[in-house]
Amino acid sequence: MGMILLLLVIAGGCKSQPKISTNDEAAVRAGIQRHLSESGVNVDAMNQQTKKITINGDQALADVDFRLKDGDQNIGMSVEYVLQRKNGQWDVVKSQPVGGGHGPAAAPSSPDSK
Repeated sequence: MGMILLLLVIAGGCKSQPKISTNDEAAVRAGIQRHLSESGVNVDAMNQQTKKITINGDQALADVDFRLKDGDQNIGMSVEYVLQRKNGQWDVVKSQPVGGGHGPAAAPSSPDSK
């Protein structure tokens, strides 16, 4: 009896995360693109790579790296987007830089350098 209970506990802990559908990933990416375009960002001047998308019900988190197309590819920034699904459409509700960016241009300035 104890062995059966142990197997049930182990099996319950081995459940895999629900797979994010390709449609949901595309819809999240489209929401981010719409947000960037509406914000006046020139998305054509940047390469962007979505590193990770996590969806939990009607909320999503997306980590995106940006690099200038015609610039030093070692310089860029990462942004975390928080999205909310409303009427079947993903909308960005918050965004914030992650980890201070990449490369020399993202180094914070000291108070004395102003």
